[in-house]
Amino acid sequence: MSLNLYQWALFRSTKAGVKIHTRFDLNKGIPDAFVVTNAASHDKTVMDSLVDTKHCIYVFDKAYNDYVKFDQYTKDEKYFVTRLKDNAVVTEIKDLRISRSDNRLLDLGTQILCDKVVKLGSVYTYQTKETYRLIKILDKTGKVLTFITNIDELFSEEIAWLYKKRWEIEIFFKWIKQNLKFKTFIGHSLNAIMIQIITGIMTFSIFKIIETSIQIKTSLIDIKRAIENNLFEIYEAHEFKWLDIFNSS
Repeated sequence: MSLNLYQWALFRSTKAGVKIHTRFDLNKGIPDAFVVTNAASHDKTVMDSLVDTKHCIYVFDKAYNDYVKFDQYTKDEKYFVTRLKDNAVVTEIKDLRISRSDNRLLDLGTQILCDKVVKLGSVYTYQTKETYRLIKILDKTGKVLTFITNIDELFSEEIAWLYKKRWEIEIFFKWIKQNLKFKTFIGHSLNAIMIQIITGIMTFSIFKIIETSIQIKTSLIDIKRAIENNLFEIYEAHEFKWLDIFNSS
């Protein structure tokens, strides 16, 4: 974004930008909370606003790594799965047996390399008071991924599968950028940006509700096109059928 037009959204010396930190409910397939910051703010500054409920499992990107918060979340019975940064300092405590689900959850060719109990961080800066599980896998492309979690009960394979499910939030962001024109803003003020963000998230959520309520199998983009093509059609409540809309479009 142009710094001249968005001076309130600090990012770099020549650019402005905003971040939408979003919590996505995997059970419902929709976002249920979000925080907007300028792009210069570090991701982990908003964690407490999104990780706010006990006995839930939160899956987040490694940009949100914060060892102090990990200890606090564990103490508060807030569970998480995340990736470990490549330069992370790890102290191994013991090896655990690699465990797999009865039903295959990972892609063919994906290998689980280890499951360990560890502490994170350096004793010279901050080392975690709690211990964590470290699961390392080799995916089908040959890339090594390292996950960290405070969940003891799940299989090694289930932990890796949970992180794989995080891809749904990436699909959500890709969808709203491509189909709801999030790359072009309608105004320059924070209020204008917030209205556009809220409207986009509401639109996506409505489409998801429609998707689950109709009998025929379709996609979100088909729903969007059907609504656009029939926006000014009038349907009586007792005659309203989604099949009619899809046929007419």
